[in-house]
Amino acid sequence: MSQKWKGGKKEAVKRYKEKNKELVRERNRNWYYKNHEREKAKRRKYNAANKNRIYKQNTEWQRNARHKYKALAVSAYGGVCTCCSETRIAFLEIHHPNGDGKADRERFRGNSLTFYQWLSKNKYPLGYEILCANCHKALHGEGICPHKLEKSL
Repeated sequence: MSQKWKGGKKEAVKRYKEKNKELVRERNRNWYYKNHEREKAKRRKYNAANKNRIYKQNTEWQRNARHKYKALAVSAYGGVCTCCSETRIAFLEIHHPNGDGKADRERFRGNSLTFYQWLSKNKYPLGYEILCANCHKALHGEGICPHKLEKSL
């Protein structure tokens, strides 16, 4: 076996690509420039034929990513409702105590995954807190959470 093919063809190709990154990148750009319309047409045809499967995969990926990033955000902000100490992540939400939630909803177009990713990327900035869904709803609807009313009586 020659030195060139030592470790198999896959390994040789990998070594070549690592050694000649710029040349490979330029070849790929040129190929894409010449063939991108044909490739786009193939992708459109594939996507049309596999619409349901692709939708299911994307939905599943988004659900898993949303759960992952939400868990990271909740734990970064304490992991418990600041009002009633609820810890079940399914019930916990991020609250904007400064009242700037509308701006975030507009910025992230109501997409919670994008919001959680933004929080992660920005190292969980100050200005947010964790509330359970009941406390959050009561706070926005009544102006005060029932748990705080009970404590004050």
